[in-house]
Amino acid sequence: MGKNLHHCEKNEEKLDAQRSEILNVLWAETMAQSEHDWFQMANSKLDIYENSLLSSCRRLPSSSRSFSQSFMNSFFLITTIGFNEGENFTSVGKIFTILYATFGIPLALLYLNQCSKMISGLLPGDRVIFGAVIVLFFNAIVYDIAQKGTDDTPFIDAVYQVFLTLSTIGSCNFSFTTIFALISLCAISLMSISFVFIQRRIELLLQNYEILFAKNFAIIRRWIAKEVEDTGRIIEEDAEESETEEDEDY
Repeated sequence: MGKNLHHCEKNEEKLDAQRSEILNVLWAETMAQSEHDWFQMANSKLDIYENSLLSSCRRLPSSSRSFSQSFMNSFFLITTIGFNEGENFTSVGKIFTILYATFGIPLALLYLNQCSKMISGLLPGDRVIFGAVIVLFFNAIVYDIAQKGTDDTPFIDAVYQVFLTLSTIGSCNFSFTTIFALISLCAISLMSISFVFIQRRIELLLQNYEILFAKNFAIIRRWIAKEVEDTGRIIEEDAEESETEEDEDY
């Protein structure tokens, strides 16, 4: 559906011109013809416009599979970035994709782990955050240049799309290029170790609250255990009293 709409947008000017022509003709012939003749003419014009619209939407560009496109789909899959539509795969292709991801994702994670160790040695401490910001803006510039962004397109859109990609969140609107994929091989590792660093900082900030929560949780757990124990003891005492009363009755 999205491909159809995208292809229809290419013929927007032609369809708008036909629509304007139809409106002008209908307006001009409103007073010149009878209601019956005008109704037939309007139906004829609308049928022509409808056929033009349908034919323009049916002339879809042929989808050609190339090696670069296949490489991008594989890269999307093993890095868990990707947005891969299941409609593009056959049943055999879906089974192969599952098997490929089963082994490809662990290998990609192993590669990212080794890159993260190397980056943490080169950029210790807070420097990794500074490096991640630089890489983010650099990739946004590369993406904006590769997409031939105009002045009307805000640069923040490129930053946003690159951030979603490098953080492996993914975006279906992101147009990947081979150059960007090669750069992302190290950029994803840098973003990953940056998130780990931020996580550790948050843990240090919340350490006191975590200890307080653990203490309160332990108090509540002991109170619940005591209540359960007291309730069980009361039930046992009631049972013993009832048995004693039954014995006395006999």
